[in-house]
Amino acid sequence: MPQPKESPFYLFGMGDRQKFYYKNGGLYSFPECREVFRWNVGEEYILPDHYTVQILLSEGGKVTIFENETGLYIDCKGEIITLCESNISLPDFHEYTHASLLRILHHEILINIINGMPVPNYFVYKTPWYRDGAMVTMVLEQTNNLHLIKDWIVGLRSPFDRNNKGNEEPDNLGQALYMISCVADSSHPMVAPLVAEAKQRYVDGILQGTIDYGHHPVYAAKWLKYGLEALRCDSSWLSIPKLPDDYSQLFWMDYKSDYIEVPHREYDKNYPYLWWAEQHFFENHVDLERLRLSYPITNETFASEADYEGIRPLSAVYADEKNAAPHSWHAAEMFLYFTDAKMKLGE
Repeated sequence: MPQPKESPFYLFGMGDRQKFYYKNGGLYSFPECREVFRWNVGEEYILPDHYTVQILLSEGGKVTIFENETGLYIDCKGEIITLCESNISLPDFHEYTHASLLRILHHEILINIINGMPVPNYFVYKTPWYRDGAMVTMVLEQTNNLHLIKDWIVGLRSPFDRNNKGNEEPDNLGQALYMISCVADSSHPMVAPLVAEAKQRYVDGILQGTIDYGHHPVYAAKWLKYGLEALRCDSSWLSIPKLPDDYSQLFWMDYKSDYIEVPHREYDKNYPYLWWAEQHFFENHVDLERLRLSYPITNETFASEADYEGIRPLSAVYADEKNAAPHSWHAAEMFLYFTDAKMKLGE
């Protein structure tokens, strides 16, 4: 999807920090969308892979808004203003071919953690989704940032997120178990109810229920087996069904031989994370021309449960086009693809 033509912006406040956004010489707080600083801009430079906006003032002098591992700051003509401070791990990913890209993707994941919860996009979603959250958890585990959502995971008390019009989607069971495994063990109070719910729904070798309004029993079983094994729980009662399921190839983490060939996806600009997961499953080389190289890189459009009016203060274009950018699941799939040691990327 091409970047909408509009004045550029940049989001600040990764992880548990207060959210701000910069646009047109102003720094705005979220959720109030209230202007807290205003500068007369001669030139501006948005450097997303350095978490920085530099402003050359029309009257002379320079202002730098920057975020690092300790906090969010403004350097105003040499005077440092502290907006908020907390500890976040921000690797530079120098060991990877696409280090700059990975820093931006990492930012697009961390920026969508709000009130300790990993949401798909904090402007248009108010609650976390287990599916998106599980993929974000994989990234946070890799980058030593699990502390940012640990309390939310520890506090899980429902087997399902019920975000798709209240549907109890069976893949949520394995996703919740996996997330719990990253911060606790099988004594967590939700593990037994999750296993009991899974066994109740496991009828004739199928976990009953729909996912994204479709039947995806292989995908649900793979997530459940993955979560059970992550917690060292007994999974001998569970079999991955031998059925065609076009979500099966979204699960690239394990059980890749449990797959029946189905038509492969074309790139879907509305839900690009599905395509990225499938590329990871098949270990396909991705032409970098597919990337949205301008910030933000990731997005999702026309999602049924998103409130796109929420993003209007940031971008009227995004609101009109029903575009949530950046998007954490999209960013997580891309990040995990480009950091997978099995993939020979950038060659």
